Amino acid sequence: IFPGVSIGLAQFPEHGLQSSEITRKADMALNQAKEAGRGVARIFDDNLRREAVMRDRLETALRAALDEKQITVSYQPKICLATGALAGAEALVRWCNSELGASSPDVFLPIAAESGLLPALSQSITEIVGQNMQSWRREGLEVGRIAINVHPLELRSPDLLMKNIDVLEKQGVTSADLTIEVTEGCLIGRGSEATQFTLDRLAEQGYELSLDDFGTGFAS
Repeated sequence: IFPGVSIGLAQFPEHGLQSSEITRKADMALNQAKEAGRGVARIFDDNLRREAVMRDRLETALRAALDEKQITVSYQPKICLATGALAGAEALVRWCNSELGASSPDVFLPIAAESGLLPALSQSITEIVGQNMQSWRREGLEVGRIAINVHPLELRSPDLLMKNIDVLEKQGVTSADLTIEVTEGCLIGRGSEATQFTLDRLAEQGYELSLDDFGTGFAS
């Protein structure tokens, strides 16, 4: 066995007074150490400080956005190449703050996961999709299956995911209407042991499963 190590450092009191704050900043330095090629040590610095300040601003703004119902969902259509007909769509979460502007999901989803806001965000997305699908039905629109992206944490702690699905089913949105879309992050890493059970449970209920970003990273 030839072990290696990457180290992230943060100092008390210059980098924080609370243990949680120092640990978070040390973790940011650790991520930088890993990105530098592993086997190195990095200390929290001004660049990471600016990143931490921005993350704190985004977290505060995201909390307010969830309270004030500012989260929206856009739909990317799927078109049948043979007929040109609409074959379904993918639900994509969107957030635009009046001060910070539009934020990419790649930016605010990790923040939501780390700050404990993911359950509220997932619930908000579920409610919007359910309301939209009910509205389309009232208008007589057939849109096909809607694909909903599932965060790795939702599969590793599936109670929230199943609760959201129950909410949709009570609104008349069933497994025939939805595709559950997962990424490779759901299948690897710590805590992924429970993923297979959750995916099997969803498949047994008739939900179509889809692998997002296929051909990139480990997915290939």
